[in-house]
Amino acid sequence: MLFTRTIRRTMVCGLVIVLVTMILLSVSAIYSHFSYRQIIRELDYSFNKCPRKHELTWAIARLKAPLPKNPSRDPESVRKRQECFHDALKKAQVEANDYLFKLQCLPPRPEYAQKSFLALQMVRVISDELSRIEKEQLAPLDDPAHAAATAAWLRDEVDKLHESAVDIPDFQEGIPATLDKAFSLFQQNLRLVAWSGGLALVFFSGLIVYGYIWVFEPLRRLHQGALRVAQGDFN
Repeated sequence: MLFTRTIRRTMVCGLVIVLVTMILLSVSAIYSHFSYRQIIRELDYSFNKCPRKHELTWAIARLKAPLPKNPSRDPESVRKRQECFHDALKKAQVEANDYLFKLQCLPPRPEYAQKSFLALQMVRVISDELSRIEKEQLAPLDDPAHAAATAAWLRDEVDKLHESAVDIPDFQEGIPATLDKAFSLFQQNLRLVAWSGGLALVFFSGLIVYGYIWVFEPLRRLHQGALRVAQGDFN
């Protein structure tokens, strides 16, 4: 018989049940952990390493802040306006260069091939335009006599750059799909853990019943028999 009444084999069988329970829970936990690893990598890339179109678009939009429609001709205001525009232009150029760097570090995925080529051309044009504005049109903004005309011209140029930035392909548009995938995986892992916990509870309950029937009950009868023998009852 598979289950004999010897104490040794009974204890071994109990230990096997405990081992199976531990393995079952460990496997479900390890699977849940590793199943999230790829999702976390995709989200980390999307948020930290992927070219971020919105940051470049926002940096270009900030160029219009120091370009009011009716600029003051006060020398101090003109000077501050020039400094603000110069800082905003530098930040926009930094964002464009950062976008180009991240664009060149894209992983070789089929869905990135066409988008990356188009984005590379568009951002290079934007970067060249920012450099041209810095070299050719920054000085007239410091001239109170031509400040209004220069600001109007720069607003038009910034609007064109902003429209171009808006049309750049977005490499973060897959984030909602990744989040849906993560939620689906969470539900799958939750069901796996629930089933594993249920099976572990069944195994543990079986171990208790098995231990009572094949270990504690025989020991109880043995103890009662020993007491009867000690009292002189040999029947």
